[in-house]
Amino acid sequence: MDNGRVKRLRMYYNGEPYAILELEDTRRLQSFDVGILGFNDDSMPDWTLKFEILDVYPGDKFADTVITELFFDGKRGH
Repeated sequence: MDNGRVKRLRMYYNGEPYAILELEDTRRLQSFDVGILGFNDDSMPDWTLKFEILDVYPGDKFADTVITELFFDGKRGH
């Protein structure tokens, strides 16, 4: 593959480290169960997710690393 791909991704929830996601070197969809985050009620403040690339699979042609899509799904809305 031309570009680098993410191998390990650290996920932060409200600024705190929450999980490290280990990705396979594939173009297939990969999913991770990270538990229930945030709530859909007025008593909870807004919350944030941040992702940090920790390690990559090197590209064959380019040195950059590409994330093409992040998709969130859940029972309580998204």
